[in-house]
Amino acid sequence: TVPGSSCFLSCGLITPAAMRAWNGARRLAARRFSSSAEPIDVVFVSCGIPGQSMGWLHLHQTLHVPALSSIARVVGVVEPWFLGQGKDAKGSQGFHEFQAATQASHPEIRWTKSIGDIPMPAGNRRLMYVISPRTVDAPQLFEEAVGRGATHVYLEKPGAPDVVSLVEMQAMAKDCQVSVAVGYNKNVSSYGVKAKQAYEEALAAGHDATLSLFHGNSFQDHQLPEVFERSSEGMFANQLCHELAYVATHLGVTPETLDKVEVDLTRSERRQLNGRTDFTRAAVTLRSGRKRVEIVGQRCGADVSRAEVIGAPSQIAYTMAEDAAPPTQLEFYGTPLMGYFRTQWDDYLTLKQKVYQAAQPGSTTDLRAEGVAGLQEARAALELAAVLTEEVGDALEASPGVPLKDLWVP
Repeated sequence: TVPGSSCFLSCGLITPAAMRAWNGARRLAARRFSSSAEPIDVVFVSCGIPGQSMGWLHLHQTLHVPALSSIARVVGVVEPWFLGQGKDAKGSQGFHEFQAATQASHPEIRWTKSIGDIPMPAGNRRLMYVISPRTVDAPQLFEEAVGRGATHVYLEKPGAPDVVSLVEMQAMAKDCQVSVAVGYNKNVSSYGVKAKQAYEEALAAGHDATLSLFHGNSFQDHQLPEVFERSSEGMFANQLCHELAYVATHLGVTPETLDKVEVDLTRSERRQLNGRTDFTRAAVTLRSGRKRVEIVGQRCGADVSRAEVIGAPSQIAYTMAEDAAPPTQLEFYGTPLMGYFRTQWDDYLTLKQKVYQAAQPGSTTDLRAEGVAGLQEARAALELAAVLTEEVGDALEASPGVPLKDLWVP
């Protein structure tokens, strides 16, 4: 059970400013939602660089894809950096060109650097905030959005830099009756859904099956010091949080249900670079009752996500790239489209469509049943990441020098 707001205030985990935001949002939550069939109003926070930033991707798709624009109306864009101190910073030119083009075609959208400039929702209207900032900034922006009357929030993964922040955000969302979805798009990806179904069928048929999830990146060895610095939360909390949220949402594998962790030392490696220690590769098997899930991560190899059911009568494998339907436009305002945006374009569309549809008045959609992660699943992912970071680290320390095997390469 998530403690109430009074407990968090007395413990000093919630600031008085946050409590004032809660009180205002709770008064709004007491209103009855409108039964109107109009699209939900959406405010995007942290747009970033066109073609490169998650916030821009969410905004671009919502504006230009009819399946989204028909059920979601963009009413505001909050860009703290490029509309603030970073107005002339690297990447600003592309942003300002995108802003000018969007203002010309959608003059009704309000552009600002602060959530405080966004009007409170009028009457009984529903208001969603799509928040895609640096992870460290997410809790503060979430608090501000709730204080400005958000009824729904789409929060980019992992949602917060630590479990304590996610617990606070859970309590705030519950207290203010705010529905929160976290942007773990692999949960609704075509390859992920197929693998889940195949694995569940294998278990139902009595097979002693393993679901293997592989997540590779294509960094070069010389790039690893920068990767370690930029992803200082570590491989499990950064790269592999996708797979951990997947198993928490679809299979109910959490720290509370975890029976055993098995570390494959022949496929795990940890290095210290420029004063930071992290894994360059890791392979673990999680056991939870009859469920057995292998999670494998690799920093230097290929950008690929693969799910495989092992132990069924016939081995079944699905790869994200095989199901990808990339966009035709691969450059925006002088910037090439981020590589993984191409392969995951449809997955991001699918996830937002589910979240927007669930926010419609009268909707009975259960986002958890649809595979969409919430704050509870985001919390479980970070908790699992902490457990696995310790387990793999301890195993490597206890058995140094184990020869490494090659990981799967497509």
